[in-house]
Amino acid sequence: MTTALLESSITSLPRLHRGKVRDIYALGDEHMLIVTSDRLSAFDVIMSRPIPGKGAVLNAVTDLDAEIRASDSQSLRR
Repeated sequence: MTTALLESSITSLPRLHRGKVRDIYALGDEHMLIVTSDRLSAFDVIMSRPIPGKGAVLNAVTDLDAEIRASDSQSLRR
């Protein structure tokens, strides 16, 4: 079983924000690193037990959405 990531801690980067599910770190002046955790939030409450692999699934959905939007925008330009 995968170990759940409840909280990220990247001490070498300044943390800009900790949200209900994602942590955002600064990568220089122009870039950010978004870490999607396995934290579970429902009704604006962060639950005490994370779901292992939830962050990986959210990242995969985001990647798929970005691919679809990129191909849609290419077809609109033609």
